[in-house]
Amino acid sequence: MTREDYLQQAKSKAAKFCAYKERAPFEVKEKLSDWELTDQESESIIEYLILEKFLDEKRFARAFCHDKFEFNKWGRVKIRMMISKYQLPSQVVDDALAYIDQDKYYQLILKLCKDKWSKLNRETDSFKKKSKAANYLLQKGFEANHCWAAVNQMS
Repeated sequence: MTREDYLQQAKSKAAKFCAYKERAPFEVKEKLSDWELTDQESESIIEYLILEKFLDEKRFARAFCHDKFEFNKWGRVKIRMMISKYQLPSQVVDDALAYIDQDKYYQLILKLCKDKWSKLNRETDSFKKKSKAANYLLQKGFEANHCWAAVNQMS
């Protein structure tokens, strides 16, 4: 197999890799480095993937933020922390987080707080109960002011 054939095969495999699910450019670079390609060859393949719309960091960031919010029930703090490993520009991350609907965000905080509050019915000390509920929301990645506002609504 010639080097050109190998590069064409790598380009095809990279396109399939990106077509399977949204990918960040960082992920694709890591994958290409496993295939023993030079930096120039990797950059060429990434440019091709971007040009052919297989790879788009804005689309990836939006999908990541949407999925982590909708399915994992994470707050913006945790989403921002977890997406940072993909080495996206901060403006792209900010724009993607802005797509999370504010009303749905606050409703989710209240719902999670209410669910946690009902599970803490054996806790008699109100300070401990509030603290546990707030800590739960903080671990889910919600902002402290929103967590405490939701907890204070429960008591």
